[in-house]
Formats: sequence, C-alpha cells, structure tokens
Amino acid sequence: MRRQRAVRWAWLAASAAAMAALGLGGAAGLSCSHVVSGGACGDGACGGAETCQSCPADCTDGCSGVCGDGTCAAGEDCGSCSADCGPCSASCGDGYCQSGESCSDCAADCGACPACGDGACDAAESCSSCPTDCDVCPATCGDGACAAGAEDCATCAADCGACPAGCPDGTCDATETCTTCPMDCGACPPVCGNALCELGESCMACAADCGTCPAACGNGLCEAPGETCSSCIADCGACPVVCGNGACESGETCTTCPADCG
Repeated sequence: MRRQRAVRWAWLAASAAAMAALGLGGAAGLSCSHVVSGGACGDGACGGAETCQSCPADCTDGCSGVCGDGTCAAGEDCGSCSADCGPCSASCGDGYCQSGESCSDCAADCGACPACGDGACDAAESCSSCPTDCDVCPATCGDGACAAGAEDCATCAADCGACPAGCPDGTCDATETCTTCPMDCGACPPVCGNALCELGESCMACAADCGTCPAACGNGLCEAPGETCSSCIADCGACPVVCGNGACESGETCTTCPADCG
C-alpha cells in the first residue's frame, strides 16, 4: 500500500513538473482538492457533495436557521426548534399547548373544553345533563309526569289521565284543555318552572327546569366560578404579567425582570 501511494505521488509530481515545463502551471496549480474526493459526514471535513444542509456536523458555514445546527437563530424558537432553543417553559398565552397545560387551565393555547351549551353533545353529556346540546330526553310514559308537548291523555293515560268523554270531537269545549284533550285544544306549550325540561326549553331559556348553563369559554362572558384569566383569556382577558413567576412573558425583559428573563 505504501509503495502504491509513493508511486502515485511520484506520478503526480512528474505530471506537475511536465506542466510547468510546458507553461501550463506549476505544482501550485495542482492541489489535493482536485484529486481527493470528500470523506464521510462526521469526519470533520466539509468536502465533496457535503453542504450545511446535508451535513451540518462538518459544514458549519453558509447556513443559518437550520434546526439542529446547535444555534437558536432568528426564526427559530422553543416551539419550532427545541433542539436548538431548548424546551419551552409552560406559559399560558404563548400559542403552544405544552405539557402541563390543558383546555381546563389554558384555553388560549389548548382550545376550549367541551361544555354544555357549545352545540356539541359530547361523551360526558346526555339529554338529562345537557338538553341544550343533546336535545330533551324523550318522555317516559309511566313516570308519573305528564310531559307537556310530548304526552297527553291519548298517548299516555297513565301519566295524563284518561281523555274525557267527547274527546276528540273537533271542538275544544269549556271542560277541555290542552292537557285533557290536546286533540281538540292543541298541545300545551312548555311551562318554565314545572320541574320538567321540556321541548323548547333549555338552560338558557329556563334554568329553573333545565339547570344553570355551565361556563363556556369563548361566549364573551367571564363567568364565575370556573373562568379566570388563566383558564379563559378569550372571555376574561390576559392575566397581568407577574415578575418572579419563572416565566419570561410578553412585556418582560432582562432589564425589567431579570428574575424571569435572566
């Protein structure tokens, strides 16, 4: 192997001398870079087809803002490139739903939690717990309550009683009502306050029957209890910046709050 290398370099030297004699340039015009190809990525030399994109380990010049190059460059941050800029510290309102944050304590980053009144009947909701989203539960004949608009003497005598004689005859007589003869007098409208969340009622229209609507982040009302500046910025506004809480927040700098920003 050594003999082969010696022969090769002797040939290169002879070629260079011949070129110099012909006025085509001296040995200085022939460098190793012309005859030796680049090595493998990671060998400490940026050569051959290596670039800062294909091998940042060897080629450190010419590129900027490449995630993984060890430099937190302009355009990179802890959210887009934690490899260079380090992990983000959880800070509600920074636009990243990080470990330790949830829709319950930081809706600004993680989105609003499913809640009664948001128009979606979620897994934890039912017609009993949230008729606003899941619709009113169907009337159950035999439960002892004559549900207005859903039951009547004709459909559920057990709850509403037997229909009087002459019902239906097409006329709502003085002795008939929407309860005793809805076929003649029409269905009874829902009555707020009768302890039945009936069709047409909701927590917003009749809290007495359907219960109070839970706080829903994003409805424009900072409702207590349940919503705060921490859990729902959309309704309650951003919390004031607190120097010394361990997070360098918007409005804080190393000058105004070195405790948080260094």
